[in-house]
This record gives sequence, C-alpha cells and structure tokens, in this order.
Amino acid sequence: VLDTGAGKWAKQAAIKNGKGDQIKKPKKKKRSTFKAIPTKSHMSLVALMKSEPKYLKYLISQNTDGLHRRSGIPPNQMSELHGNTTIEKCIKCKREYMRDYRCRGSMRKNQSAYDHKTGRYCTIPGCQGKLYDTIINFNENLPEKVLELAED
Repeated sequence: VLDTGAGKWAKQAAIKNGKGDQIKKPKKKKRSTFKAIPTKSHMSLVALMKSEPKYLKYLISQNTDGLHRRSGIPPNQMSELHGNTTIEKCIKCKREYMRDYRCRGSMRKNQSAYDHKTGRYCTIPGCQGKLYDTIINFNENLPEKVLELAED
C-alpha cells in the first residue's frame, strides 16, 4: 500500500534528512490541473502495480487531479480519498462517469462548494438519476466505502 498526496514524499524525505524545519510552502498560484498528464512517477507506480512481482497492491491518494487513474491505476486498486475532479457519480444507481473536463461547476454558475450537483443526469435507461461530483471539501466526511477500502 502506498500513501500519496501533494508534497507527501518531499516532506518525508526532508524529515528523514533532518531538514523538516526547512520546508517552505510554495506561494499559491491558481493553476488548472486539467491539462496535466501523468508523470514518470505516476507511470512508475503503474509498473509497480502491474509488472511481476507486483510490489504495489493498493494506492491511497489525497490528490483530486485524477492523474493516478489516467496513468492506468485500476480504480478497484486505489482509494481517491478526496475525490476526483473529473468523475461524477449517479446518486441513484451509483454509476461513475469519468469526464475529460472538470465536473464541478461545468454547467452551473455561482455554485456553492458544498453543492455537488453537476446539472447532468445518468444515461442508464430507466435511471435518469442526478449526477454529483466526487470532491470532498473541508468539513465534509470521507465516503465510508472509500475509507474502508483504504484502511483494509
């Protein structure tokens, strides 16, 4: 099991080398991750998961950019604890839709951070349930199933 997330490995390396107090937070710039592509690090994780011997059995991520999934990590071998900006889920039948765009606010303006409706509907015949984004915001609980899978 590998725990990943923004700056996780850099922090651990700095602490291991006695430089944990020298970690500086970068200035926040608002940047889109939509055009980002999986890096060599992402592809290395795929190799660890798919090549024999399979050293990596399960991946736990706090990232919401969807790069682990786009790199080829199977969804059933990963927990995206804070959701994925490109996935929306049917509230009724639970079907997931992976989009090539950010689901949040893509159809609705002035949307509250806690309003997860995307404005689209499930395409399964007979369902037509409302689709919701999968992002977990501050003060929201992690989905129980995702958390249970990560803890196992």
